[in-house]
Amino acid sequence: MMTEKKVWIVEDEAIIAMDLKKRLQAMGYTVLGISGYAEDAIEKVRQYTPDLVMMDIILKGEMDGITAAEIIRRELNIPVVYLTAYDDERTVQRAEETEPFGYIVKPFEEQNLRMVIEIALYRELEKELEFFAREVNQYAQDLQDTAALLSFSNRKLTVISEITLHDILNKIMTIQGCLDLASDKKVDSELAGYLDEMHQAVTDIQKLISFTRKYEKLGAEKRTWVPVSGIITTISDDRLPIRNHCSSLSIYADPMLAMVFANLMDNTIRHAEGATEVNLNCETTDDGLLIIWEDDGTGIPEDQKEKIFEKGSGEGTGFGLFLAREILSLSGITTHETGIPGKGARFEIMVPNGAWRIESGKE
Repeated sequence: MMTEKKVWIVEDEAIIAMDLKKRLQAMGYTVLGISGYAEDAIEKVRQYTPDLVMMDIILKGEMDGITAAEIIRRELNIPVVYLTAYDDERTVQRAEETEPFGYIVKPFEEQNLRMVIEIALYRELEKELEFFAREVNQYAQDLQDTAALLSFSNRKLTVISEITLHDILNKIMTIQGCLDLASDKKVDSELAGYLDEMHQAVTDIQKLISFTRKYEKLGAEKRTWVPVSGIITTISDDRLPIRNHCSSLSIYADPMLAMVFANLMDNTIRHAEGATEVNLNCETTDDGLLIIWEDDGTGIPEDQKEKIFEKGSGEGTGFGLFLAREILSLSGITTHETGIPGKGARFEIMVPNGAWRIESGKE
């Protein structure tokens, strides 16, 4: 039996109504109240919204139980079980048109009473589940349609972007060729200075286009397990050795994770004056795994620790560390610079639990 369900009784015979109330309470149902007239029943049901209405078909007053049941079902969608001592064909036909959830014939038999109520409540639950299932299916279809539309739009934008960037690069190559030819000519120092600025501007444009192409790929591929050792091997530089103490580590992240460490390495080579090596360490915490990229160079001033992650910061295009943080954020990974100025730079990368693992069989 479904317990703690609320019932409203509509019965104009007081003795019958009280007997029914006691039976229902003994079965574990909560009887919110009793109405003897259809009009009163409708108002009370609107006010208290029970789970089930038990409605006598024949009631005193201008409105009978069938009409009241029709209003309750239409306006409130609350299931109705009829109480009746009549079984004539015309009455049954009228009652059926209101889609009742069952009939209980007077005088009541407890077994029949229990069975009809439980079936009525079960049927109502089924209808609710069917409704929610339709809603969920429609929502899923809407999401699928939206995803397909976004995918199509993204493909179009990618194609347009590739064509545009390709054409721009072709024009830049033409400008670069003309500048090279002009540089071979004998020109005064002022014009030579202008040519140098144009060369630099063209170089910066090429770097910006390169960044744009890389940034477009963010989130384009599904996350995957990326071994850190493989990344370190590809970015190793004879000028600045990397001591990898996280050789067995894999991170569940965007495939562009390699670019994060490549940008860290490029940043270290460019700015870590006097550095002789880079150490890559790992520490487990309650929140996840802390990956530490640390050099022994001059470090980063306190007022620059967040600015270095901003677009346009530093030399070149100034997008290296900005891009690194963006790539990590796609996988819920954060990064900050926490080194002591004068004692080297220290980049801390926090990988949440579930997004890192130590490969078995490796040290």
